[in-house]
Amino acid sequence: MLTLLPDNDPILRQVAEPVTEFGDELHQLCRAMAKVMVENNGIGLAAPQVGISKRIIIANVGIVGGLLINPEIIEQDGEYNYKEGCLTFPGLFLEVKRAQKVTVRYQEIEGKEREATMHNLFAVVIQHEIDHLNGKLFVDRVSPIALALARKKLMQRN
Repeated sequence: MLTLLPDNDPILRQVAEPVTEFGDELHQLCRAMAKVMVENNGIGLAAPQVGISKRIIIANVGIVGGLLINPEIIEQDGEYNYKEGCLTFPGLFLEVKRAQKVTVRYQEIEGKEREATMHNLFAVVIQHEIDHLNGKLFVDRVSPIALALARKKLMQRN
């Protein structure tokens, strides 16, 4: 059973390893990740967030969703600001600037290579989750002052 790691776990700061084996074990892992994401009302999840240092992300934004294995951004364009949250930091929301459109090369669960272009919120989620695969957290993308203010607001709410 997978569970979300605390925000200070060192796995979250590591660059995740590429997936090289595509089979039943990968299918089971992806199903378990999807379950964790849904149970925690998330719209995206990266394998490192549940202690698995593999390059796997799941996203579900309304009617748009996907499972991306070994994703890499090959093109990006525009600018999009969004108040992001993260399952690793429950209740914390930060205004993050990202690309408005990204083209991603990835593999499907059976290993087939694909490319897809995402826009707006779906592009934001994909960029956020790929950051997790690279050992980067959304708190790294804001100023220390913005982070301190957001943490203070969170403490006042709790």
